[in-house]
Amino acid sequence: MKIKKIKEEFFVDILQKEILVITIGESWTYGDSLDEAERRLQIYGKLIANSFDADYINIARCGASNSWIINQAKNLSNWIDFDSYKKVYIIFTFTEAGRDFEEKKDWLVDYSTYYSNYIDNLTPDFYNRIISDTENIWSTELNKFANSLPKNVVAVLGQNFAWHEGFYKFSYNKQVIKLEKNWLETIADQLKLAQPPKAQLVTGWIFQVLHGVNNILDITDTSSYKEWTLYKLDEALLVNEWLDQSPVNYKKHSKHPNSLGHQIWANYIIDRISF
Repeated sequence: MKIKKIKEEFFVDILQKEILVITIGESWTYGDSLDEAERRLQIYGKLIANSFDADYINIARCGASNSWIINQAKNLSNWIDFDSYKKVYIIFTFTEAGRDFEEKKDWLVDYSTYYSNYIDNLTPDFYNRIISDTENIWSTELNKFANSLPKNVVAVLGQNFAWHEGFYKFSYNKQVIKLEKNWLETIADQLKLAQPPKAQLVTGWIFQVLHGVNNILDITDTSSYKEWTLYKLDEALLVNEWLDQSPVNYKKHSKHPNSLGHQIWANYIIDRISF
């Protein structure tokens, strides 16, 4: 993956409270670009935990894929006793597709065979289907995970700057709360900004990483991929233009939210799960 430095954190703040809040995500959940001295106090997960007077665990890796995020959730029961809490909230903030194509250890399915049945007539739409299928893989795995949870555990599904419509439309079980808005839409509502465009892919480096699927499937003629990226790049540029205008997003790297941006996301989630 084209990341100069991977920052990863399993931050545990356990004081034997009745409620446990777990946040899982990538750099936006990590709180990248926040002042390191204040980061753990300002990240949205800690703000949510404070509002519920809850124990808190943050699991985050900068540049992580949605597959990595889901795999972290599937491992939780190996080291957390959910039954020791009155209520547990597992809050996911997912990101754009394709980040795992160069990280085979994180795959939820074997991509080398999963897509092999429909690469004979390669067109740009093939890559749309890859993204759509990937969304379905996440959703199916998350629903299996939710079905395995004790009744006192709720999974909360959110998205950062990316938007995956199929991911959201999936019919999950009743222990799953889907956040209707992504982080950018929440910022727009709170600050009365123009609504952000919706795109599945946003960061500049994601198109290099997505190229990995061609290597996985031994696709040597990448003309269809290049054609597909043209309109996907246009979508990504529109989101980045919105981020450049946002007063609560930094103007470097993945344009992470500042402390107010984290507070806005935390407040939105608190409102959605406080019922």
